[in-house]
Amino acid sequence: MLKLNQQLSILLALLFSIFIFGCNSTTENRSDCIEHQISDCNEDINGINIRIRNDTGHDICNLVLNWNQYQLGELLEGEESCYYFQDIAYRYPSQYQFYIDDESWGAEAIDFIGETPLDPGYYTYEIYVVDELTKSNSVRFIQD
Repeated sequence: MLKLNQQLSILLALLFSIFIFGCNSTTENRSDCIEHQISDCNEDINGINIRIRNDTGHDICNLVLNWNQYQLGELLEGEESCYYFQDIAYRYPSQYQFYIDDESWGAEAIDFIGETPLDPGYYTYEIYVVDELTKSNSVRFIQD
């Protein structure tokens, strides 16, 4: 029969194993993406229309564009949003924010001095990760 110290050691090792291996952070059972109200698509064939493509390598959650002007919700890796009409837009967004695994990511423009506004048409901002450790990300501009 095991001594009390050995029984306690086995019990502690078992509890520790359950704690370490029982916490699974895969996206299969994600509950961390509780989406806010998603903005309606509103493209205008005579205006500037922007969509977002997720090229981060991750599913992203609660994506907002231009200081909450548009709330795009969840975009899975490789997915793109519908088009959103903009009164004025440039080769990069004024601001965007999103979450990957409960971590906030995003960027904002300092200014648009020297930039030329886009002509009416269809464009894509493709968000990608530059460095995961620093949460550095950027946007590729694509004319559709």
